[in-house]
Amino acid sequence: PPPRRRRLLPPGPREHLHAGSLEDASWIDRVRAFGPRPRLIIAEGVLMFVPRADVLTTLGRIAERLPGTRVVADVIGGLMVRCPWLHDTLPSTGVRFAWGLRRLEEPATWNPRIRLEAAHALLLDGGPRWRWMRLLRPFPVMRRQFVLLEVRCGMPPDAGSG
Repeated sequence: PPPRRRRLLPPGPREHLHAGSLEDASWIDRVRAFGPRPRLIIAEGVLMFVPRADVLTTLGRIAERLPGTRVVADVIGGLMVRCPWLHDTLPSTGVRFAWGLRRLEEPATWNPRIRLEAAHALLLDGGPRWRWMRLLRPFPVMRRQFVLLEVRCGMPPDAGSG
């Protein structure tokens, strides 16, 4: 991570930050080297900019090499990909979203060893972050545009939640 990030929010003793490409799978082996303990991977503001195929490949690698790992990530819906001007910050950056969820349940279909634990519609939360977009809460299609996903990787398809 950038030096400013490390100065303002230094990692805790059990926190390890990765700055690099998701496509370079060597980071998974570095995480694996910490041993077989519960793991939480947070992908904040990342996955929507990486091609869907690369996201699925990365999650498959996590399922294979780090079984039981929870991954929490913010994702967007397909409407935001088609109408990026709706996003409050993206238009000023010139960057484009690579993909979006078609349905909230979609992650459950990605890989039999990836289990959807939760999908939380962020637009339902209060606060100043959403400004005028809060007016769109009554519309289900809009509630699906900003989602916090939690998946468990590497679990047998019939394993229970926990």
